[in-house]
Amino acid sequence: MIFLKTIFYFILNSKLIFFRPPKKKILIFDQTSSGLVKKYFLKNDIHVLHTRKESLNIYVLIKNFVKKRFSSLDYFNAYIKDVDPKIIISVIDNSPIFYKLEKNSNQKKILIASTVRTPVHDFALFDFIKIKTKKNEKTSVDFIFSINEEIGKKFKELNVKEVVTIGSFKSNYFNFEEKKSIEILYISSWASAHPNSKVTHDVNFEEFNNHQVKLIKNLSRYGKEHKVKITILGKMKKNFEKNEFSFYKNIFNENEWEFIESEKANSYQVVDRSKVVITLNSTLGYESFSRGNKTLFFDIRSTPQSLSSLKFGWPIPGIKQEGPFWTKENSYFECKRILSKVREMDETEWENIHKKFHMILMPRDKNNLIFKKKLSDFYNFTN
Repeated sequence: MIFLKTIFYFILNSKLIFFRPPKKKILIFDQTSSGLVKKYFLKNDIHVLHTRKESLNIYVLIKNFVKKRFSSLDYFNAYIKDVDPKIIISVIDNSPIFYKLEKNSNQKKILIASTVRTPVHDFALFDFIKIKTKKNEKTSVDFIFSINEEIGKKFKELNVKEVVTIGSFKSNYFNFEEKKSIEILYISSWASAHPNSKVTHDVNFEEFNNHQVKLIKNLSRYGKEHKVKITILGKMKKNFEKNEFSFYKNIFNENEWEFIESEKANSYQVVDRSKVVITLNSTLGYESFSRGNKTLFFDIRSTPQSLSSLKFGWPIPGIKQEGPFWTKENSYFECKRILSKVREMDETEWENIHKKFHMILMPRDKNNLIFKKKLSDFYNFTN
């Protein structure tokens, strides 16, 4: 009954396709971030399987109904069978359903890990890994391209054929912007939630968010005392950016600051133009560091134990609580100390620090050459 209600909802809200899916060499599972993946393959070789009500294929749906196959997984498997691709690829690495998709022996199933994942925010993925590991079951994924080796080890628990470290697939594609025009950039981690809603079983949203509020107040004070503008790179899109803007406006008040809407800017160009980038534990923060930018991490939301996977560098072992560009302390004194220290570093000092840490945190494979080399055995690239 639940499935029938879901199908009815999709029929009412999706573009309906009545023809059989076309046969293509490349099938991209899920529209999200497919634009970048498309750039590496011939246009006529590509087909996208929509999974978020963008479209619904009635031909596939009716065929499954006749065979009494009613689940989403049944629909996706039937769709893939009709397309009969050589490569099934996706960047939705936190969706257990992709790991369950069927494929034949002549097909390659490839996953690009595009985001820093943690059990706090991606519990479905990590629960799935635990279950598969406990049962010692293999998935049908051939390659997972991971952001670093330690995250790659988590994926290896799924018994995939091969895990390859490439850093950020998306960041690797974009060239570096050399002109520095932003003094201090803060990557927003703003979110909208009820204060009493649970982040974990023992932490509510208000407690969780108060750490960020305190840090932003410290940055506002720093900007005022040092006569420097603080720029905020927004996180939210469409209907939420006004609420996010108001959140920061109430804190900065009359201080000199600027807000950049995420939808109106290339995030990589923004961090590249910044003399210092500040983040909590965002993927963009790690990407900024990977690109060589001075990037400062405030590890202020990784306690109690239920939030430990939010600590700086998780799950890399042996990382101390404080380092040359990260800290756990959330006082104004510490904010002033480490921010001033990083700002005053000369290029040589920062380059030496970057060289020491970037390979373990997030290496950079410019233009995704490793990705292309791995796939070249079963696909002829055009660029």
